[in-house]
Amino acid sequence: MYGYDMDTALFSLSTLEYQAPQLVYSGIEVYDYGDGTQAIIEDSQIQLGEQVKLKIFVQNIGQNIAKKIKYKVYSKDPDLYIVDNANNIVESTQGTIDDLPIGESNYFWVNVSPNKRLDPRGKLPIYLDLMVDRDRGDLLAFNMPIFPNQKPPAIKELNVTADIEKFLSQKSEIFAGTSKKLQVRQSNLINIHEVQRSKTIRPDAVGLIFGVEKYNTIPPAPFAENDAAIIQDYFKERLGIHNTVMYNSKDVVGFKFNNVFNSNTGELQAAIEKGKTDIFIFYSGHGIPSKDGSQVYLLPADGNINNIEEQGYNLNELFTNLEMMGARSITIFMDACFSGTSRYSNNNPQQNLTGQKGVYIKPRISKPWEKNTNFSVLSSSTYNETSLAYEPSQTGLFTYFLCAGLKGNADSNKDGRITLGELYTYVSEQVSATSKTLIGSQTPQFTGNPDFVLVEY
Repeated sequence: MYGYDMDTALFSLSTLEYQAPQLVYSGIEVYDYGDGTQAIIEDSQIQLGEQVKLKIFVQNIGQNIAKKIKYKVYSKDPDLYIVDNANNIVESTQGTIDDLPIGESNYFWVNVSPNKRLDPRGKLPIYLDLMVDRDRGDLLAFNMPIFPNQKPPAIKELNVTADIEKFLSQKSEIFAGTSKKLQVRQSNLINIHEVQRSKTIRPDAVGLIFGVEKYNTIPPAPFAENDAAIIQDYFKERLGIHNTVMYNSKDVVGFKFNNVFNSNTGELQAAIEKGKTDIFIFYSGHGIPSKDGSQVYLLPADGNINNIEEQGYNLNELFTNLEMMGARSITIFMDACFSGTSRYSNNNPQQNLTGQKGVYIKPRISKPWEKNTNFSVLSSSTYNETSLAYEPSQTGLFTYFLCAGLKGNADSNKDGRITLGELYTYVSEQVSATSKTLIGSQTPQFTGNPDFVLVEY
């Protein structure tokens, strides 16, 4: 009241980590009798050509109540039909489930009908999304383990109770002082798991997809196998590449990279018709620099970084071998960093993979794109940055926006075509901006032909 200035105040906040619910698929029961079914054999199994009811069970195994639960069941195959209660074929069926306390389970019903064009030996293409309030505890694009002519396994429910002692024993963190910026949870997450087929068809293209997540001697690359699985859908449905091969951690061991990419004896060169074949490659996993930083390598799952020159696969060798194959075009997407640190995020702490310290040395990379305008590389970060994981989508941050761009978000002029240049602009802007709100700085890089059309839709 006397006009004195206010004293500076200290604001402190003690927090405990949020305990999230976690929804999991517990199993199904098949009903091939009664209203809404058309059975060939009433045996509580699915035969191709039948219409059956599925009773799908889910459980909350997390440490908080799951509220406002939404489910969605859909198929990515035109030969698997989702049927509503009026017996109409629909793209998906969705609904809600009552709130689930810790350890509790519930179920819902879905009508499906696989036709006889499906492979009777494989898993049926029926996918499940589960989401809870504020998008916590998501299960997205889960291909339920349902097989034709097989009785489903017994329902599995875990014994889960509230772990109060663990919750109370967590270390509290104190935040004090002032801040001009608060980090908030992203609420407008793009569902990259739903992929619509484009007009693009590439009958002469080959797609190779690598997701190396689990390593024998170094920390994992979080979500790398998820990246690969999702990208395979985008290669097929958006880029029109139906000749695709995916390699996971268990596949990429020993000299697998050389066995695939060797320009004389490799698996890829046998599939190339010079001047006609388009090559598309996606890699998600760790990249490792040499001891002096002048070279960078892809590391197989069983490789040892202390023997990186012998057990790793030099990026220059990869580029050289691809160029020698004489393909019509080569397009590489790489969600990996070569700084010597692990892929990290809020829930996956950063680790120094090589133990190196000191001044950053820019690696010497061959540049085939300088002579071959149809050789393009879109990578997740600069050579001295770390590529981040992204928990909301359970993918790499780069992979998330790569998929979002291919869905159509990168089509800046809205002409129904997505070029490499448009995709790079979108991915670079989004990754750079989002990384700064997380825990690092990440700047995607591009070299090649910006006018190359990836998708027409």
